[in-house]
Amino acid sequence: MMRRFFRRINSSLKKPERKGRRFCEKKAISVLCAAVFMMAVGTPVLAAQSNVRIQSIQEEMTGERAQFSVSYPRLTCMSDEKAQERLNVMLAEQAKRAKVEVKAAMEKGDPVDGEIGFETARNGGGIVSLVIHEYLYTGGANGRTTKEGFTFLSTTGQKLELMDLLKPDSGALETINGEISRQIEERGLVGEQIEEFTSIARNQPYYLTGDSLVILIPEITLFAHSAGVVEIPNFPSIPKPMELEAKLMQGLL
Repeated sequence: MMRRFFRRINSSLKKPERKGRRFCEKKAISVLCAAVFMMAVGTPVLAAQSNVRIQSIQEEMTGERAQFSVSYPRLTCMSDEKAQERLNVMLAEQAKRAKVEVKAAMEKGDPVDGEIGFETARNGGGIVSLVIHEYLYTGGANGRTTKEGFTFLSTTGQKLELMDLLKPDSGALETINGEISRQIEERGLVGEQIEEFTSIARNQPYYLTGDSLVILIPEITLFAHSAGVVEIPNFPSIPKPMELEAKLMQGLL
């Protein structure tokens, strides 16, 4: 069933660009009306700021011994069209790298199985956070699983690295490290460790949900292959999404 799903191309992608613009214009008018209403009742306007539409570009790569599904995001309806194009190029390049690797394996006659896809973890409050995941098997004992976040401001297209979310000299990094150490113990992951945890990297992969920061620990970096990509969620104090939204309102990001 999943294979059949990935073979279907999103019919909305075939609509003329002019019609797509009309959709964005109508949505922008709706958002503006909602913002005016929220100003009247005293609710933060920023809650209506993300009106980014996220489409799925889908493709199927098949061969005698190969089956690989591709699904990557295409952004529309951003107010900054140049930023939108830049982000779309980055997202397409990410999928292209996977396709190049798959094509090379197919040409060698290796068995190929897997997929690259994405999920929208957050699209609101001026922030969009996508999770790009990939699984690829090309022979041998195990396949490879990767997962990374792609987080940006919906107004300017600025990509947000982890350190962009943390106040300098606030002790936030130390707090995150302490919470990760606690969860490793609590979740019984100590036995899966291949090295002792000391600290995340300053460019550690992550993503944002509506109410939490989620740290991603890539496969075979801290834990054994059997653990896969480990997600560490629930940092109740760092960063609070509402604090991020306050920064946006003050023009600090």
